[in-house]
Amino acid sequence: MTLRAEFSSAAAPPLRAHAEEINRWSFPASQMEAIYWRNGSRGRYRLHLSGAGTFDLDARRGHVRCHLRSDAPADSVEEMMRGPVCSFFLLEQGYEPLHAGAVLVGGRCLAFAGAPGAGKSSLIGYLALQGARFFADDVLPLRFQRRSVRAWPGLAQIRLAPRSLRALRWPGGVLSSTRWKSTLAARPAAGARPVARIYLLERAAARGAVRVEPLDPRAAFVALVSNTRNFAETARERMRNQLQVCGWLANRVPVRRLRFPSGFNRLADVRRAILEDLAA
Repeated sequence: MTLRAEFSSAAAPPLRAHAEEINRWSFPASQMEAIYWRNGSRGRYRLHLSGAGTFDLDARRGHVRCHLRSDAPADSVEEMMRGPVCSFFLLEQGYEPLHAGAVLVGGRCLAFAGAPGAGKSSLIGYLALQGARFFADDVLPLRFQRRSVRAWPGLAQIRLAPRSLRALRWPGGVLSSTRWKSTLAARPAAGARPVARIYLLERAAARGAVRVEPLDPRAAFVALVSNTRNFAETARERMRNQLQVCGWLANRVPVRRLRFPSGFNRLADVRRAILEDLAA
């Protein structure tokens, strides 16, 4: 599964005939606007971020041509490539992209989902440094295969905020760096794995205890659908696949709410709580 990228400073060509706008929203804090289109034949998309540029994706052939602004911030371009571009590519290949990271503990795949800032990457990095195997960061590809859902390795990199990078001392080399995050090399374990647990991360009060709470299948299903990495594509085939993947996981895989306070000094407690949950 390979996605090839080509970068250009030339203006993007006109939209194809019958292009269909499928999503549009604004980011008031950064004064940016994003617009997504289905751009003609199946698997072709145009993704535009006003502050970065236009990304023409042929998801069936695994190729994206990036028409970048001369002043495009590196973090905006990277976020578009890692997030929306990769998610549309994965959907076309039959995968459901969960907004989650994952590690392997004793060969078992543990996924950690949550909103931005919930602490996914920091926790994954900490667990990997404590003996777990790194598997994915930010986007976890899921696929219904042989009557079960399996997770596939993510990109060979992890993104850490400066504070996390200093605290964890991640050994991988820096691939790129912005004011907000550094992207570091990370080698994921190879091969697809069945998902053993899914943890939904939430922040607790500063002095609160670490808590692991099971979710019933209905709540688990809603939470999994809410943590997709792609809310834009609503074609019938994609929706059917998403419901199948999330429904299977919600009914057959333990889904937990994991509440823990901020602070790197509490990650050992989080790890202990996860291991106790696995042993229960």
